[in-house]
Amino acid sequence: MSKIITRLSNRFYVGDTVNFKTYTKSNKLKKRIKNEPENILIFENTHEAIIDRKTFDLVQKHFEGRKRPDTQGEIDKYSGFLYCGDCGKRMYLHRSKTMPTEKNYFQCGGYQQGKSRCTVHNIKENVHVGIQSKGSHRGSPRGEKSK
Repeated sequence: MSKIITRLSNRFYVGDTVNFKTYTKSNKLKKRIKNEPENILIFENTHEAIIDRKTFDLVQKHFEGRKRPDTQGEIDKYSGFLYCGDCGKRMYLHRSKTMPTEKNYFQCGGYQQGKSRCTVHNIKENVHVGIQSKGSHRGSPRGEKSK
């Protein structure tokens, strides 16, 4: 699986050439240092692409939200796709080993950062999965306001 993820995150497979990702301070030092993003040069469509650009961009957007597994060792499959309809912040999955799975819910990240940034919005995970399975593929779903 990691080889697939590596290929799907490498711009080479979409037909781009990326130069100056690393540099050395001097010829005597062998240590490579990561370059700042503004110093990296990207030349698009320099060779034939293996992965089309639309798929590549979709995968990048999908993986940007996936940071790390939760305490149960799982990565939320909706991570990076659900956003609050009011403040535009991401919605995060809340669950626990002791809590029944039907009580798992997504909560607004703006509310988590500080109650003054947004009001509490949440949507139960099973409600979202039910909406998703019926084919409702609209933009960001607006969460239910809890009481």
